[in-house]
Amino acid sequence: MHINYKYNNTKQCYTYIGSDVFSGCNPNLVIYGPSGSYAETYATKHGIGFVDYLSYAFVVNFNSNGGTAVASQNANYNTTISTPTDPTRTGYTFDGWYTAAAGGTQVTFPYSVTTNTTLYAHWTANFVTSYLLGDANSNGIVSLKDATAIQKYLAGLITFNSTQKVAADVDNSGSINLKDVTVIQKYLAKMIMSLSK
Repeated sequence: MHINYKYNNTKQCYTYIGSDVFSGCNPNLVIYGPSGSYAETYATKHGIGFVDYLSYAFVVNFNSNGGTAVASQNANYNTTISTPTDPTRTGYTFDGWYTAAAGGTQVTFPYSVTTNTTLYAHWTANFVTSYLLGDANSNGIVSLKDATAIQKYLAGLITFNSTQKVAADVDNSGSINLKDVTVIQKYLAKMIMSLSK
């Protein structure tokens, strides 16, 4: 038996299959093809299941790779799906959807669907800058030099980067002020007193 079907007046397939090629197959066998094709006629004539792949709803699953769950989307063959909700993951920034869990190709939306598929979230770890509270000059220790650095900052003689600003706000008031200098001085005085005992 020859199967020769056309879709949109374009020859799509030509092959020979024996008349009993599907005998002994799983009784749940299904042939996929375009509606009105010879594949559909053959399937109907021989009692084989047939699905019009142009109207079949394919499923696109989203694997968030450790992030919050994202609902799957259904789409017919060669139609598109819209951008899903971005997942979130503590300590990470979402980089987009890819065709593989590691590596793969980044997907853009609207995304054309031709088969069941899974897309994978990719992430970049957020790095938290560490600091020592009171270490306004970023040398790794808290000393009178830090109190002096805060005084110079308040006088406009020097500038602090964002990490130094967080470290200099010793009283956690949300701003750098003379109280921060006093807290450092009291801390150092207590350290000196404890060493002299």
